[in-house]
Amino acid sequence: PGLRTNTAREFAKFAPHLTLQFPSGKKTSCLSDTDVIVVGDSVVKDWASTIVEANPGALCVDEIHREKSHKSRRTQGVREIARSVRGPIIGASGTPLMNHPGELVAILDILSVLPQFGGVTNFLDVYCPRIPGNRWGARGIDWSMLSELNAKLLDRCMIRTKKEDVLDDLPEHGRLVMALDMSRRHRAEYRQAESDLIEYLRENRGYSRARLNSAAKAEALVRIGILRELAGR
Repeated sequence: PGLRTNTAREFAKFAPHLTLQFPSGKKTSCLSDTDVIVVGDSVVKDWASTIVEANPGALCVDEIHREKSHKSRRTQGVREIARSVRGPIIGASGTPLMNHPGELVAILDILSVLPQFGGVTNFLDVYCPRIPGNRWGARGIDWSMLSELNAKLLDRCMIRTKKEDVLDDLPEHGRLVMALDMSRRHRAEYRQAESDLIEYLRENRGYSRARLNSAAKAEALVRIGILRELAGR
């Protein structure tokens, strides 16, 4: 939800003929006739039914590794939308598997390919067998099966693109300004923290490295950290 401005800018650059709508907040309303609906996963559960009523023809889930838990609201919302889609369902992620093969179950379910892996129970029994003697039924990892899992993913549903594969198509290194959408209150807090940091740096920029002691440097890092925290709200 914080990258709506950037999303709109990218669509305007690469697909200017498409119209976009950005549902926000937990209070839903009717969606207008539009080509693309972009919704953040923090409120996707609240908007899921409304989006389903719009009869989406395809679904693209960015950073789909965030939908690793079938109990989370965002996973439930995305899955509800996915169930209604008759066209392609695409999940994009730089790291689809964060910690444990079991995290793939909810993702594969969203992509409607879990049956190709034998379903939930079979997938877990093969790649995440129960730990013998554990009275809570905890599951471990069968490390010897990870190569097979990788091969099956690549064969059935995953396209892995390495940096070297697209290096010639990548632009030169440069700076990219990311616009973050903020509420009025958070924007005011950010501006205040930004002004405070700028004033601090102005007062200390003439100091030598020895003179700018560790305490002062730590204070600057704290102020920068506050800016980052405010920007991420």
